[in-house]
Amino acid sequence: MAIPKKNSILEQMLLPDLNHQPFAIHYPKLDVDFELKDGFIRLLPKFHGRDNEDPHKHLKEFHMLCCTMVLRGVNEDQIKLRAFPLSLEGVAKDWLLYLPDGVVQSWVDLKKLFLLKFFPASRAIAITKALIHIKQSQGEDLYNYFERFNRLIASYPNLPMSEHALIEQFYEGLLDEERMGIDVASGGALRKKTPEEAREVIATMAENRHHFGNLSLG
Repeated sequence: MAIPKKNSILEQMLLPDLNHQPFAIHYPKLDVDFELKDGFIRLLPKFHGRDNEDPHKHLKEFHMLCCTMVLRGVNEDQIKLRAFPLSLEGVAKDWLLYLPDGVVQSWVDLKKLFLLKFFPASRAIAITKALIHIKQSQGEDLYNYFERFNRLIASYPNLPMSEHALIEQFYEGLLDEERMGIDVASGGALRKKTPEEAREVIATMAENRHHFGNLSLG
């Protein structure tokens, strides 16, 4: 009986398993066959993993598109699990490709890992600090200041600040003349309003300023 050479055993160990393609996502078997149509794939939002990109915004846009795709026997999470890799480009795509084999078992797993990578604690802290120290710039109108404020909030859905605290920071950051105008619009003092009422006063005033400002420019 021939004894196998050590080199041949080592070579066999180094050979890849051609029947298994390593990938981070484990796709559960479905009872029905389906494929993602080219038209749907072309509409997918793209995320590259750049510092100036908002991962929460990407997830919202991705969710909005996936909600429009209804397939009998296939739930939305299964659609998302298969479509999400196609929405990634560049660094973000590389991140997914280098994740350990089978680490993702569900859409929840994939979403969690995505946010851990592209929305780290340092970014959450930076957004919180930006809101705590938010200030209206000289020459910045109320509409744009309010928009900037709302974009910061939207970029951190689990922001550990109450609506009352957020409105207070926004109010304190107003230019003096703007603050006086909002107090007048609120009937004397914005702080006497509930957070919801205060936000409504600010939103209405900002929208009116923006609307009438555009009319005057026209």
